[in-house]
Amino acid sequence: MTTVYMNPVLAACLFKLEQRIGNDTWQSKNEDQLELVEALPNLRALVGLLPQGMLDSIGSTCADDLNKFLHERGMTGITVPPFSPEEFGAAAVLDVLTMWAKPGVRARYGIKRNGSEYPTVEMTGGFAVSVTADGFEVVRVDNTTAGVEVFMAASASLEQGLRVVRSDRKPSSEQFKGLRFPMVDFDSTVDVGWLIGLRAVVGDAAPARVSAAFAQAKLRINEFGAHAKAGAAIRVTRSAGGPRTFEINEPFTIAFMVAGQVALAFHVTPEDWKAPPNLGTKADSAKGEVW
Repeated sequence: MTTVYMNPVLAACLFKLEQRIGNDTWQSKNEDQLELVEALPNLRALVGLLPQGMLDSIGSTCADDLNKFLHERGMTGITVPPFSPEEFGAAAVLDVLTMWAKPGVRARYGIKRNGSEYPTVEMTGGFAVSVTADGFEVVRVDNTTAGVEVFMAASASLEQGLRVVRSDRKPSSEQFKGLRFPMVDFDSTVDVGWLIGLRAVVGDAAPARVSAAFAQAKLRINEFGAHAKAGAAIRVTRSAGGPRTFEINEPFTIAFMVAGQVALAFHVTPEDWKAPPNLGTKADSAKGEVW
């Protein structure tokens, strides 16, 4: 299953939200949130370095504004539900279209793996291979977009691949007559539910928390170039002050305890959030449905 790193897009949403709730206010509640929050200074710098027009963002108190923004930029897989008076949100889209400096051709014979053959790009130039200290090979494909470099590396996971392309490398001593890599056509929503619960507190202002997050990513690669696009929308709920309603709107655990010990427990995810016809009756009951 293809996985996506899109923290710069999520950060762009947070930066837009900060215009309303204040800067440097984010308080994490899980490891993924902590990783994002700790990276925000570097991501802020990265966003400032992106070529003009590559990243767009918007903030609004109206979900329709965010949906229009996203859909106009091809992110039709994301639809933000209407906001309540206490809610607002932000959306961002990063769009990278680059052409290979020396276009390849579609290979006559594709890459074969596990009995299947895949459409393949073949190049005879316009690339360079480097090697990390622990032996991973990385190829840089020359492209025509100023300020953008494109690297590829075989990896067992996204985490490993990011580590490899971020590592120090030296040019490979081996000579290569060509380069082959698969063509790609990927378009999917991305699970960024781990953002839910990220809090922002600014002085005496009412606290705000991320109550929903949506994301979509697209990638196309062929012999002429690559087009990568990612979009995200984040909804924030701000307390109106005074006593609040305690709401569980994330996967949750329910535990049944006896004498201080857990007798039975469930971790319940949204696919099972639905109304039952009734509670049923215990198996030793003489009346009603036994469930």
